[in-house]
Amino acid sequence: MCQKYSNIKKRVIMSGKKIKVFLIDDHGITRLGVKTILDLSDSVEVVGEAINGHDTINNIKNTKADIFILDVSLPDMSGFNLIKTIRAKAPNSKIIIYSMHEESDIISIALQHKVNGYVSKGSDPTQLIQAIEMVYAGQNFFSEKISFIVVNNIYSNNPVSNSNKALTSRESEILKLIIEGQNNKEIATSLGISQNTVAIHRTNIMKKLGVKNAAELVSYTLKHNILNL
Repeated sequence: MCQKYSNIKKRVIMSGKKIKVFLIDDHGITRLGVKTILDLSDSVEVVGEAINGHDTINNIKNTKADIFILDVSLPDMSGFNLIKTIRAKAPNSKIIIYSMHEESDIISIALQHKVNGYVSKGSDPTQLIQAIEMVYAGQNFFSEKISFIVVNNIYSNNPVSNSNKALTSRESEILKLIIEGQNNKEIATSLGISQNTVAIHRTNIMKKLGVKNAAELVSYTLKHNILNL
């Protein structure tokens, strides 16, 4: 345990106040596992749970959570769209992403949304507790694997950056399939990824290119020869 984190943990425990956490994940087993881990901590209290975005939105004001922990893939909306709503309704709350997604594209979008932490579901469970305590204390936290991906992309001259307007290789793949007329389900099957992941990429592509709908996306791509077709 590094000295900085050790000092933060001591301050949190000495304050006598537990950090209020709200969990958002559509998998009951995942929520139960996380809640079990957090219940073992002296510093964290789970004050609410939700299985999707709309359930979260309906409970934001009632929970008064310090930190919302969510996956980027939810059954009814993108986790990133939910982050925008949480920030609007609970501006003083912090956001930690807890997800199996470790693609640099997804991490890049997370940084654009200024999340306070990102923990891989494959990480040691204690890292989630550390993330909560660090973020509550005003620090940012990225689990070891996520930090490695960020650093690796920087040194590979493919920075994970919130100022990067160029399409990534994955976004270009998806855009090509959109131009070919495939829907999200077909694209997901073609690339071996989830429909939610496709939706996240599609939203980010449209944001980068400054278009509002599929028709504008196709028109802009062909007009400006984005894919060198």
